Amino acid sequence: MECERPGGEHARDSLEIGLELVAHGNPPEPPGWTVILALNVQCWCPLEHPDHGYHRVRTAEWTTAAPAATLAALDEALTHTAQWLRTFPDPDGWRHRHGLPPRTGRP
Repeated sequence: MECERPGGEHARDSLEIGLELVAHGNPPEPPGWTVILALNVQCWCPLEHPDHGYHRVRTAEWTTAAPAATLAALDEALTHTAQWLRTFPDPDGWRHRHGLPPRTGRP
């Protein structure tokens, strides 16, 4: 038996893309930045596992010290996102690649 999700077994499946910008440094100096990109797939694990919602299947990270480099890192993150979505636009492709349970009960 697969996890029941809001909306029943025919609930929409999803990929989640996370982009995080983290400042680091010591004021009053200008901050450096870390750009973190993540691609997650919705969890369809069996019920005996805790409901953790998503599995992270890809990450990328860039650390910068100047505004121009931070903008370049954000541009690179968007390029990575487009490449990832071209690789497998369907979450089940990512699940299969990472050995995760497939979604069952497709409409």
